[in-house]
Amino acid sequence: MSEKQESEVKHQAISASGLVERIKDEFTSRLRSQLQKKELSVSGLAKLSGISRSVLSEYLSDDPALPNAVNLVRLAQALDCEPGFFLTETSPSLQSGSVSDVMHLSNAMVDNDCMREILGKARDAQDSYIYYVPGTLPDPLKTDALFDFEYPSTTEQDLRPYIAAMRGMVGQALNGAMLIAEETLLDLYHLRGDYEGLPREVSEEQLHSLVVASRAHFPQWQIKVYRRRNFRIHPCFMVGKSLLIQEFFEYIIQMDSTSTILSVQADLNEVQRTAIDFLNWCEMNCPEFTGDDQFERTEIFKSGPDGR
Repeated sequence: MSEKQESEVKHQAISASGLVERIKDEFTSRLRSQLQKKELSVSGLAKLSGISRSVLSEYLSDDPALPNAVNLVRLAQALDCEPGFFLTETSPSLQSGSVSDVMHLSNAMVDNDCMREILGKARDAQDSYIYYVPGTLPDPLKTDALFDFEYPSTTEQDLRPYIAAMRGMVGQALNGAMLIAEETLLDLYHLRGDYEGLPREVSEEQLHSLVVASRAHFPQWQIKVYRRRNFRIHPCFMVGKSLLIQEFFEYIIQMDSTSTILSVQADLNEVQRTAIDFLNWCEMNCPEFTGDDQFERTEIFKSGPDGR
């Protein structure tokens, strides 16, 4: 390595170190301010978040540790704020709401190769439309109780970092559509199929959570319902011009064939055009979860990356 290259590497290391220190300082400062705002003690936060007092003390120390994705989401839920609240304003680009930098931070906090790849694709295509077709329900919108039902604690792999990161991704300034099969929702509502044996209260909590999420993220993310018998589309995650076929979330098959991607894009565009808004679907099929208030929304259609 030449002297010039060594100098550049050293400079990059110093810059990265400085950024990490600023992120740590900002995180601790915002955590303390939110504790004060909510009038919570460390013990109180430990009870609400499920994070031990010793770990919280590390977050609040003079040389703080940064939380992993799971604990970041737990802190945000306990303190009634978005996960990104703790990591904003760490750099000029983050102050302006740069999705790329926020995704870069999220990517660095995830101990999951599959999730790193998905977040990396989203970061690189931040101005593109995203299609998300889950196998059942969207992972980032599943409640903890449903997650535990589908993936019992006996599983060998801890998948919670993935779920936490996906939840954070949906909250970022990305735009797209989540397409849920009607059969999945009907199975959830009637406790049959994949959800046979699911406690009724878990089903109700999940449907209510989907309603809340649909309202909170509209129109940034559209949650729409399609009928599988009309369209045969496989679970996929399309970001920009990249197509990732997801099998659960343990591994990813990436499709590089242009003709395949264009064909899937055309199919997804057609599905979205004919699918109905999730809240409209609920009003017709399970109105008890939408409440009496009418949520004002308009049907927005954005074509996929090919512009079709």
